[in-house]
Amino acid sequence: MSELPDGGGLGETLGKKVGPLPLGVWIAAVVGGIGIAYVVRRRGDDEEEPEPYTPDGTVIGQPNGRGQDDDDDDDENDLDATPTTNEQWGRMAIRRMIAYGYDPSLVDRAIRKYLAGETLTTTERAVIAEALVRLGPPPVPPPPEVPGGTTPPPVDPITPRPPKPDPPAPGPKPPGKWPTPKPKPKPTKPTGPPPYRVATITPANRTLSKLVDAYNRKYGTKHSWRAVWEFNLRHRSAATVRKLRARGPDRVYLGSTFWIPK
Repeated sequence: MSELPDGGGLGETLGKKVGPLPLGVWIAAVVGGIGIAYVVRRRGDDEEEPEPYTPDGTVIGQPNGRGQDDDDDDDENDLDATPTTNEQWGRMAIRRMIAYGYDPSLVDRAIRKYLAGETLTTTERAVIAEALVRLGPPPVPPPPEVPGGTTPPPVDPITPRPPKPDPPAPGPKPPGKWPTPKPKPKPTKPTGPPPYRVATITPANRTLSKLVDAYNRKYGTKHSWRAVWEFNLRHRSAATVRKLRARGPDRVYLGSTFWIPK
């Protein structure tokens, strides 16, 4: 049998110092660190990842949660979809016209009055004409346009009255002095604005100067945009003048109207 060398053995080997600590302490520290890392990793794998919640308590990704895409009313969210009801057509028309730069309040009022059969102003008619060009007519034709949007009351039949007899023919005038004719009254000056035409801001004429230039080419006039602007400030209503002054001549909206003298 072979004999161990003198002074050898495992204990003495582990007792040798490697740096400031014995070799056995270094081996124990390494093995212990590996074991702790393994246990921590197993615990992390066993723990379930918390599901994200929305502020109302529903889980994102679950049915009826806010992370779930709602497929309802897809046709309303798609501007290219074909409307099936007048209400859906109206919502799509409002979104389409606002996207093209029209005033939201003007578009909403024009679409609502058009579908209800109420009387439209000149500006509202321009908005409806543009909406019909871009979306086509609504699925159900709206009622005929009636002032105030109400059905006119039935009219009772009127019994025709007998015709009045013709007055007797005037006889010959007696000779003598003829009466002096009364002087004709002098014509009074008109109190309203002078004759004008209404022009509407469209996508082709987005500024006041372009609108006036198109008008001059069409009617052979030589108006300037400043003259048209001052004409509107003199003859439009007080509310319209306040709105025009607040915006200024360089800030106009699609569908806005201007009076241009004939």
